[in-house]
Amino acid sequence: MANQPSSQLTPATALVQILKEHPDLPEALWTVNGATLNGHVYGPNVGNFDALRAYAETFGGSIRPRHSYDLDGQTLRVHELTARWRDVRLVVAVSVPEGMRDPQMLDGLLAEQRHLMDPEAPESWGVTA
Repeated sequence: MANQPSSQLTPATALVQILKEHPDLPEALWTVNGATLNGHVYGPNVGNFDALRAYAETFGGSIRPRHSYDLDGQTLRVHELTARWRDVRLVVAVSVPEGMRDPQMLDGLLAEQRHLMDPEAPESWGVTA
């Protein structure tokens, strides 16, 4: 086995730093996938927009809706923040009932700036439907 550090070490270390430096952020379930740190805020409620907004205000990045899925007869839509923090790709996802919108997040200041904060985000991410 080579003596090169695992690509997972950097995002794992970033998670420890995030939890220490930002203890006020909403709780998330964290996973490391290769060199990416993934956070998942569960529970299909409008409070998840507050959680996503808190992460976006802390880390910048791009927010976009993703796929929809059914859970116990309710259709939920995943919204995802993609950001870069200290050279680590950070992805935070929340689920909310389909059709629920957060005008402050999707149409406000963050919507205007999200494509500027994440230089790796495709231009198509600038519009959130």
